[in-house]
Amino acid sequence: MKNFIHYKLVSPAIFVLLLSALAVNAQSITNKKIDINNISMWVSNNGETAREPNTRAAGLEWPKGSGKTVVFATGLWIGTNVSGSVRTSAVSYRSEFYPGPIIGGSPADPNDPAYRIYKIDNSSGPGDPDYDNWPGTLGAPLNPDGTPRLLGDQTLFAVYNDATPASHIWFGSDPIGAEVQQTVYAYNEPGA
Repeated sequence: MKNFIHYKLVSPAIFVLLLSALAVNAQSITNKKIDINNISMWVSNNGETAREPNTRAAGLEWPKGSGKTVVFATGLWIGTNVSGSVRTSAVSYRSEFYPGPIIGGSPADPNDPAYRIYKIDNSSGPGDPDYDNWPGTLGAPLNPDGTPRLLGDQTLFAVYNDATPASHIWFGSDPIGAEVQQTVYAYNEPGA
């Protein structure tokens, strides 16, 4: 016997709310690749990783340049219990996270260009926009002298949060109120 899932539109207002949440999210998403070695993987500022941003196809290629992909899409899943209520936030084909930190208990404007994804490598320095604007105040790693800290041979950083209720589509829970300061790094080693 085949199983079918039927969806019923409960309220036009909810539908409009979901569409507006998608529009806000789509406008502010930036993506860059971590690609210093034989792996090439897309990373975004809303928690999506290993997903090609334009075609929405697989986004982790190995070996780099081969056209062979090993991961279609992945992202962070968080679950917790808040006063007896289960709350979740997930990335699964669409993210429940928006770019930016939580400021004073509320999500920052996800369209602020400061909440993009940043990328530095061992050739970065003054004059590189990501190096010059490295968001240490948002949690990006810094050296003791306040300059961007390169972890490995290439480092990507983004901050995002789950504090927008309209974005919670997977499990329908209230937001956790989580702010994620994500650092992704890689080494350029033989065989890596």
